[in-house]
Amino acid sequence: SIGRQLTGEMTWTGVLFTPVSSLTEYVPLRGRLVKGNPRGGTANDVYNIIYYEKMRDLLGTYEIKQKEKDRYALNLASLFLCDLKNIGPDEIENAARYVSVKHVEVVAGFLLQVLSYHKMHVKDTDFVLMGIGKDILLKKVLTLLDVDQSRIFDAADYIPGDLWAHGSSVGAALRTLDHAAGERVPLSAIKGVKT
Repeated sequence: SIGRQLTGEMTWTGVLFTPVSSLTEYVPLRGRLVKGNPRGGTANDVYNIIYYEKMRDLLGTYEIKQKEKDRYALNLASLFLCDLKNIGPDEIENAARYVSVKHVEVVAGFLLQVLSYHKMHVKDTDFVLMGIGKDILLKKVLTLLDVDQSRIFDAADYIPGDLWAHGSSVGAALRTLDHAAGERVPLSAIKGVKT
């Protein structure tokens, strides 16, 4: 919606379809930062290089079939207009780790923008993590922003099954509960919600 765009809430980024070029213009190669091919690789490639086993479970939650690791490596090699004969696995992993750090920085900036719009301070705000990137991206964002662990809640601790993976739907349901109850529904009450 336009409202969410004006507040900065529509970030258009995540761990699956985000183009690497929207996170960083430059990527490391052989000790230098080089301009990456704007059509080279996505966040899905990055996180499958770094967290292949963990991504298998996450992709399975969304019924997405995981490819062989070399396929993700080839997609990232396209950042350098290379194939896997010209670039080594260490260089691919180094680029993936660099992009993941940039991703954390970008999301942290988005979060600060939203908090600023709503006149909230990061130190005084509680965060409920959900969605496919909650462990491999969002926790790192909150660590970067030095958020106290007592203010971070994992939706998986409160929501049955794998519903935490569907962040937007769960968020909408919670807002509906707030409206119906006429007040904020405490996290502990979520345990009683049935699907």
